[in-house]
Amino acid sequence: MSTTFGAGFHAAPGKTVDASAYERWTGRWSRLFIPAVLAAAGVGPKCRVLDVSTGTGEAARMALSLVGTEGVVVGADISREMLTSARARLHGSPFLPVAADGQALPFSDTSFDAVVCQLGLQFFPDPARSVGEFRRVLRKGGSVAICVI
Repeated sequence: MSTTFGAGFHAAPGKTVDASAYERWTGRWSRLFIPAVLAAAGVGPKCRVLDVSTGTGEAARMALSLVGTEGVVVGADISREMLTSARARLHGSPFLPVAADGQALPFSDTSFDAVVCQLGLQFFPDPARSVGEFRRVLRKGGSVAICVI
């Protein structure tokens, strides 16, 4: 089985990706699933949301409209290029981009009301470890929603 994906589809630590490739090939159809993922995670007013594998920030953008001015959305991605793209798209919003590996999140336990991962988990070397991290940073009573292909 190959573990190599085309440019813009997978990022290993320290490797560059093409954020525009993601938008051209994956972003335009993947955003169709985001409303269901955000609903499954219970994202709403005042929520603290972690968007793991934020990529170009599409799920974060949609989450921002749900959390309102009293909520916060943190976008974590291992790719600095993706974070740069997300930061540019969401400039002026309360979006907080963080360079982070989804298998070793740099957040305290119980930091978030909701954790979402839109089309990222299938690329992680150890998905079970990542899900454990999602749970660790989730507050009691919060929800995780994951969409994979």
